[in-house]
Amino acid sequence: MRYNSQTTTCIAFNQPITSSHASLQLLLHHGAAVFARAHSTGRTPSEMPSPLVASSASHQHDFESCRAYLRCMEECLGVAGGGAAFAARDHRTCRQDELALRQGERVRVLRRGDYPGSEWWWCRKEAEREREENGEEGYVLRDLLASNRPTCCQVMLEEEEEQLQQKGRTQ
Repeated sequence: MRYNSQTTTCIAFNQPITSSHASLQLLLHHGAAVFARAHSTGRTPSEMPSPLVASSASHQHDFESCRAYLRCMEECLGVAGGGAAFAARDHRTCRQDELALRQGERVRVLRRGDYPGSEWWWCRKEAEREREENGEEGYVLRDLLASNRPTCCQVMLEEEEEQLQQKGRTQ
């Protein structure tokens, strides 16, 4: 499996991209968490069973294509790009060995859990700018991680950087 971090694509199969597949790519490109458990069953999207009633064979094919894409993205998260990942949302710690995160914060996945299938990954915060601390480590629930910075955070980061540059010019 190969992963292209610039376009948030995973080349796991050679199939035409459907509208459903394109929607998934768009969501992940804008910072959606790959392992998010949004369903009442507690399963990740790639673990969801096939629809019981598929309106057509092409819908079933679309579903299977999306599942394969999501599984590939799950495998790439925390591995591709040297282990770089981003917080999809804020997280306050409950235990000492957890890492508190702000939405959009960059982390490096050092270990994808202590055992196969672990939901808690060992990560290190990475500094975005020279004056920030680097190196705080702890466990992060994989459900909180995205392969790209959430779009809203990217815009705020760019605006903040621009303000800092303007302050530097006026001083």
